[in-house]
Amino acid sequence: MQYRFEYGEIEGETYLVLVNHGQEWYSSESLCRMEIDSTIRSICDAGQGTNIWWKIYNENGNVVQQGNKQC
Repeated sequence: MQYRFEYGEIEGETYLVLVNHGQEWYSSESLCRMEIDSTIRSICDAGQGTNIWWKIYNENGNVVQQGNKQC
């Protein structure tokens, strides 16, 4: 099974419409999660976000993990 992620900014109770997709498929959930953590860390370090939501999808389109990270 392959996995990819998407993420975006949360403002208040609203998930912003702009969604960013990871460009690659990963061979495991854990690899995908590591890439999410790295991506969010970069966003936070650059001051480009405050509360980031993320989801991991498998190749069937099912959400297998989700969460959010506050900078």
